[in-house]
Amino acid sequence: TGEAYLPVYYKSRIYIDFCEPENYADSFEKLLRWIYDKPLYKRPPIGKQPAFLNERDDIALGTSFLSKRVLLGLKEAKPYVNGAIEEYLVTLSTNIEALRIDCKPEEYDNKLIEKIEAFIPYRNEFIQICISVCQYSDDIKIDKFYHFFEKLIPYFKKHGTGSFYEHEFDVFKFIAYELFLYYIAILLKYEKFIDLDEFLDKQYMGSEDSYGYDVEGYLIFYNYLESLDYRNKRLNCRKLSLFADIIKERAKHLSIDFSDLMQADFVLFLRAEHLIHNDWRRWYPQTLIYSEYRRKPMEIFFRAQSKKYFEKMKCVIGFDDVQELKSFIEEYYTQKRDIPRWQHCSFSPKSLANSDNLCSKR
Repeated sequence: TGEAYLPVYYKSRIYIDFCEPENYADSFEKLLRWIYDKPLYKRPPIGKQPAFLNERDDIALGTSFLSKRVLLGLKEAKPYVNGAIEEYLVTLSTNIEALRIDCKPEEYDNKLIEKIEAFIPYRNEFIQICISVCQYSDDIKIDKFYHFFEKLIPYFKKHGTGSFYEHEFDVFKFIAYELFLYYIAILLKYEKFIDLDEFLDKQYMGSEDSYGYDVEGYLIFYNYLESLDYRNKRLNCRKLSLFADIIKERAKHLSIDFSDLMQADFVLFLRAEHLIHNDWRRWYPQTLIYSEYRRKPMEIFFRAQSKKYFEKMKCVIGFDDVQELKSFIEEYYTQKRDIPRWQHCSFSPKSLANSDNLCSKR
């Protein structure tokens, strides 16, 4: 076998063979390396720690196993998948309570940043499930996601008695807004236009009083966040929109990038301006602060140069024909409507909607 026969009590000892002259040089090197602790063969160093082990575990929402079960069920078309999706969404909407912040008002903005950072792995779970539903299922479960978002709304307000400060619910408003924006971005990316039109038409039960519930459309998910304004001033960030800045900084998902979020924001803005008549509430497209110097249109509006494509996507913005859309956009340039502004910054609805080129091709 090429190995020397040694007594059993030598088994734990290092054996270096100097018997054969032809092996002398190699054996002498082994001896020297052993003496000076310089082994010929080293174990490879441990690789870089996987990213998921670096994720903060400040909060535990109990959804990781459920999300894996949903993804497997979708990919393998398991019969349990509908129930698994519902179980995942109910668990997420219930356990999101763990994000609640209990601290002094002046400490709230720091805590909010910590909480939303800790939530990123759970946000990414949600994104991946939405993508997989679009990829693997003809029925994209609109009603299940509608009920999920509706369950987030009670977190926006104080329930019961006791003192509170208004911005103590900002963490929930931010998370709900971000999840909603990603959901719309995903449906647009996968061209689920009819489903998205149905989803955006839905009404949500808002705050409750002695007369019942307020009923409101998707504008309920856009809220002013006082805590971020406070943070902007306290840290002298001098951001025109710290809200948009944070959304952009967090937009690092491999499948959905910031331009997808901007497109979703623009669609939500345009549809609300056209279809929702609310004198005190507006969908303010915060991410479009980054489109000030953008002259290329959003992707679905670029593709809508094709008449066929425009006919397919027009339902999500709520217009019956291209001329109606063009006339509507012109109102922003004749002072009939005002374009949202952040001090000196704004955006061009005409450029983003590709107004001059819509339906210019077959």
